[in-house]
Amino acid sequence: MKQRVLFIGDSHTDPVLFSFRALRPNITTIGNGLPLGRRWPMSFHNAGTPLHFSNQGVRDRFKHYLSFASLEDDNLLNLEMPIILSLAGINQTGHFPFWYSYHPFPYGQQHFMSRQLFEALLDPYYRHLLDFYRRLTDAGKVAVCIMPPGMRSNLHNGGDLFMMLRDYVTEALTGCGVLVADATELTCDAHGILRQEYWVENPEDFFHANTVWGKIVAVECCRALNL
Repeated sequence: MKQRVLFIGDSHTDPVLFSFRALRPNITTIGNGLPLGRRWPMSFHNAGTPLHFSNQGVRDRFKHYLSFASLEDDNLLNLEMPIILSLAGINQTGHFPFWYSYHPFPYGQQHFMSRQLFEALLDPYYRHLLDFYRRLTDAGKVAVCIMPPGMRSNLHNGGDLFMMLRDYVTEALTGCGVLVADATELTCDAHGILRQEYWVENPEDFFHANTVWGKIVAVECCRALNL
């Protein structure tokens, strides 16, 4: 049987998945983008033994992807394959609560929220996400978390906020035993602003990166999994 890898993520993952399939055609890839959106971070049931999606519509679509590989059990703890996820909680949707509270007043440098309060809120805000990853690694699962593309502009210091959250989440995930696939240093400037060559062609799409970015991240995923 061919080696299998499970992908779980939203539409940010799509260019990575397509590139991964092209780079490693000998590996069976299961999954695709899921409509997670603002359901993050409460996307999974963390209590009890099963670990599956809490939203029934997302769960049904995930089970549909599994059916192509003749898999019926959507409990992640029972799936014997590496898992690549784009659930980091620092994409534009995930960090909106911090954006609205931390960005400075217009035309000024004063923040609505102090840096001390901002840092104090990180642990409780990300607790559910980290509990989810701990359950995976405690069960012996190999999990790779994809860092999302950087911001398209530094409006209200959004890129700097992205970098602060990225540093926190990367350290926290590594402490949970999660592997991290991160192309930020390769594709962004020092403020976390995505360089224009990695933008999608749609000028109104500020949330996604293109296939060139996807290939770079796919290479990082292969490196993390020694594939």
